Amino acid sequence: IRYYLKDGTAKVIKQESTITTANIPASVSYKGTTYSVTSIAASAFKDCSSLTTLTIPASVTYIGEYAFYHCSSLEAITIPASVTFIDTYAFYGCTSLITVTFATDSRLKSIGEYAFYGCTSLSTFALPSSVTSVGQYAFKDCNLLIQKENGVFYVDTWVVGYDTTATAITLRTGTAGIADYAFKDCTSLNAIEIPSSVTTIGNYAFYGCTSLNAIEIPSSVTKIGNYAFYGCTSLNAITIPSSITTIGNYAFYGCTSLVDATVPSSVTRIGNYAFYGCTSLNAITIPSSVTTIGEFAFYNCTELTIYCEATSRPDSGWASYWKASDCPVVWGTLYTVIDGIRYTLKDGVATVIGQKNTITTANIPESIGYRGTTYSVTSIGASAFYGCTSLTTITIPASITNIGSWAFADCTSLTTVTFAEGGQLTTIGYYVFYRCSSLTEITIPSSVTSIGDSAFYNCTSLLIYCEATSPPSGWHSSWNFSKCPVVWDCNNNDVATDGYIHTVIDGIRYTLKDGVATVTRQKNTITTANIPELINYRGTTYSVKSISASAFDGCTSLTTITIPASITNIGSRAFADCTSLTIYCEAKRQPSGWNSNWNPSKCPVVWGQPAE
Repeated sequence: IRYYLKDGTAKVIKQESTITTANIPASVSYKGTTYSVTSIAASAFKDCSSLTTLTIPASVTYIGEYAFYHCSSLEAITIPASVTFIDTYAFYGCTSLITVTFATDSRLKSIGEYAFYGCTSLSTFALPSSVTSVGQYAFKDCNLLIQKENGVFYVDTWVVGYDTTATAITLRTGTAGIADYAFKDCTSLNAIEIPSSVTTIGNYAFYGCTSLNAIEIPSSVTKIGNYAFYGCTSLNAITIPSSITTIGNYAFYGCTSLVDATVPSSVTRIGNYAFYGCTSLNAITIPSSVTTIGEFAFYNCTELTIYCEATSRPDSGWASYWKASDCPVVWGTLYTVIDGIRYTLKDGVATVIGQKNTITTANIPESIGYRGTTYSVTSIGASAFYGCTSLTTITIPASITNIGSWAFADCTSLTTVTFAEGGQLTTIGYYVFYRCSSLTEITIPSSVTSIGDSAFYNCTSLLIYCEATSPPSGWHSSWNFSKCPVVWDCNNNDVATDGYIHTVIDGIRYTLKDGVATVTRQKNTITTANIPELINYRGTTYSVKSISASAFDGCTSLTTITIPASITNIGSRAFADCTSLTIYCEAKRQPSGWNSNWNPSKCPVVWGQPAE
């Protein structure tokens, strides 16, 4: 056996192609000096097709690339516990190899790409628990070894590949790792559940999985490999656990749908181009634990605000072009998402900031906990919910003192705003509820001393209840620019500034005046409406005579309504866009006082019959 000797160690080097037996010793002596055999060099036994017997001593730590390439007569090998790395192509094409045995207490860490590629007879192989990396195609064409289950290919406890039809996958219990390239270009994969036994997500593991939309990484994983989620263009949310220490190069490159990513305080390194081109990413916190950030890590993140726990950029470790974009950076501030609500944190205070526009409800707490510290939630930032067109309900806690300008602008589905009792709210900014067209009523607490210009502008259906008896001096003269009706001293009074009483009886909203009731603008969540001829309010009976213009406009959930014979007037577009509605009229024909455009969506009408 040939060796290369240096500094007390011996390396097994290129052998004669005719060699049949290689019993490698733990040490060799040469000219009175003993050398420990520590490695098998690259191509040492390459194309030794007659090699049948191999002994590797417990002194060897490294098996080089191509070391046993095309040793087609080799049937069994034992890898000693000392070996930590089997390099690329090491046993490529060993077509007679049946059994690979690893010694007890193996310290093997890594198996290189193509290491056992084409070992078509290999059927016995138990990966040591110490392994943290399995390279691309390490077991390709090892068909006797690979187990197929629910569209996933396994070698022992590692995922090594997939079926091209894989869509939603749950990895089996006990899975230890996801090999490099395991799901690369699996464009059909849209969901995956990773068990808590997994410790490694390899390089390129989910590269190009363009249908994958969300993933939760278990707390057992310590590293996200290079290119791990590169080009996952549908990925919109990812949970990075506090066990992660490294986010690899290009890890989330081109994840154009990713809007939320939280970097835990365990992370020390963010690789080159890690979040490059994440054009939907809104905010991210870089904890003070991060000592290294690679080049262009946040380049072309066009919507991103970066919150850094550190008060300034570290003197070393962060590349010169770590962001290389005009992303604003807020130093000394944290960012987090708790129960679906985004916050910034500083000096014990939490601020609600820009939310996902898909949010539907927001129950803001008085305080939140983050990394062992409690933060009081005291303000809702400017534009925090701007354009959240799916938001229907928000609860504002007593701890809130300020609501920033445009905070709920264009929340066109918002129907309910609840202020907690005993609140400390003092300031409502300008245009806060601009164009909240579904908001029908709101109560402004007596604690509010300042309201900005046009705070309720274009709230076309809104009735404002004020605990104050008149506008405080700090309210802008155009705070109610759209002249929504206002009920002052609402705890003691029920008549609005328009002279009408506004009330809700049996789920239907009315205005009342001079013994006459009018069905007015309804919440768009109403499902049925059986309008009576008479209603009673605080001992007074009112005759229901009219349905106002646009009263039920856009009530897409409304399925049936009964209109009594007492209704002599219906305004324009009263039932516009009521796409699910059937109208039952007690009158046998349309009264003359009904506007010609009262039913523009041509909802079916049943005359002379109330709803059953």
